[in-house]
Formats: sequence, C-alpha cells, structure tokens
Amino acid sequence: MAERIYTMESLAEYLGVELRTIYEMTCRGKIAYFKVGKQNRFTQSQVDDYIASNTKKSMRDIKRGAVKYCLQNPLPQM
Repeated sequence: MAERIYTMESLAEYLGVELRTIYEMTCRGKIAYFKVGKQNRFTQSQVDDYIASNTKKSMRDIKRGAVKYCLQNPLPQM
C-alpha cells in the first residue's frame, strides 16, 4: 500500500494546528516536504519524523535514562 500523502490543509487538520503554522514550519525548514507543481506535500514518514524530533521527554523518562546510563557506566574507583 502506498504511503499516505498530506496537503498543507490536511496536515494542519491532522496536527490540530492552523494552516498558517504549517506555512511557518515549511518556510523555516522545520518539516520536510516535496513539491507537486507549486504545492507542498508531506509523506507520512516526513510527518512522523517531525513528530519524533519534536517530542519532549518527561522528567520520569529523563531520570530513567540517567539511572540506566549510570548503571552501565560506573565511575572509576579512586
């Protein structure tokens, strides 16, 4: 099955933002897109990449990562 393609309008609706926000994101290079004629289009994987790169970790996730790192990388004994 082919990957889903979003227009500017359908992406705004999918993300729950104003159309103006999508224009700003493309102008600032915050989200990848491709052109069909003069119109911008977005693949599902481009949208997924944008969401993943802009997802913030909770303090709980940060602490878990820190504990895991410390357990895997103990300080040398002096």
